[in-house]
Amino acid sequence: MSKGRFVYHELRVPDVAAAAMFYGELFGWTAVDTPTGKLFRAGDTVIGGVSAVKPHVPPHWSGYVAVDDVTATLTGAKEHGGIVTTDDGEPIDAPGHGLLAPVLDTVNKAVFVVTGPRPVTNGPKIGTFVWDRLHTADPTASVAFYQKVLPWTAILNSDGSSGGFRLTDGTMAADMVPAGQDPSRWLAFVLVEDLDRIRTKANDLGAHVLVRQESFPGDSGDFSVIADPQGAEIGFCQTS
Repeated sequence: MSKGRFVYHELRVPDVAAAAMFYGELFGWTAVDTPTGKLFRAGDTVIGGVSAVKPHVPPHWSGYVAVDDVTATLTGAKEHGGIVTTDDGEPIDAPGHGLLAPVLDTVNKAVFVVTGPRPVTNGPKIGTFVWDRLHTADPTASVAFYQKVLPWTAILNSDGSSGGFRLTDGTMAADMVPAGQDPSRWLAFVLVEDLDRIRTKANDLGAHVLVRQESFPGDSGDFSVIADPQGAEIGFCQTS
């Protein structure tokens, strides 16, 4: 069941061809042309895409969250202060995706995309997106917003603070950390076999290393974070 899960990730950058080349060399992804950009594949699995970013919008990755009813979810987002960023504030019918719409949350001004249900792959695979993290300026307000808009419930840390979100079946949907002095945003992570090798390769390909190596809570693995050559931030992780 894909309800409440991140099922797809879209990169928006000025130079689509350069992005396809960078991620192909870094993660081994292949890129297939589409009318609006390119699809990224890890092996036979479609994991995301890349298209041209709008003028005056910084390069970024966006995560797509599957919901049963896109229109109803957007109505709920608007009622709780979210902004649907399509031209008319309504979902679009995208070829290969169905109804979808980007939403700017009211708390962090962080964008996520709601989309219809998708098939779920069996288990994490090397080279695919396996995790998403919300860097939030206000954890309490983020919990209030996302619990009302998406099929998520909050997970509490041992100190009682909010540490993320789980699905109705109890599995984790995403974790959450304070943004501190950094911008609030969603950050997606790709699973890799060798963190050091990929980080070094990213640097050699022109990326800027933002986080050399840190650990996820509960000793569940280590991660690095980079800004790709066009400035889009992405993480990659290695299980322990």
